[in-house]
Amino acid sequence: MDKKTKQLIVGGIITAILIAVVSGFLASADPDGLEKAMEDILPEELLHEIEESHLIESPMPDYEIESIGEGPISNLISFIFGAIVAFILAYGLGYLLKRKREKD
Repeated sequence: MDKKTKQLIVGGIITAILIAVVSGFLASADPDGLEKAMEDILPEELLHEIEESHLIESPMPDYEIESIGEGPISNLISFIFGAIVAFILAYGLGYLLKRKREKD
């Protein structure tokens, strides 16, 4: 990997982390459109039942880390963690696609 590529990757990681940090302060406390529509349409009992039944438990529900608790620090860490995981997945996919192209 040449120096220019490394600088691009590091710059992208720094930009993603900065966006993750700022997004916590810009996010709305109001529910998104899908949640609002569910609240308006479904009876409260059914809505509560849906919220309580999970097929897969979220690792960071509501962008919070349970061991830290609620608050801006928990949100900040979860946003940064999400950005790093997204980078690792994108980098891994790129690596696999590059290897496949080199074999062909």
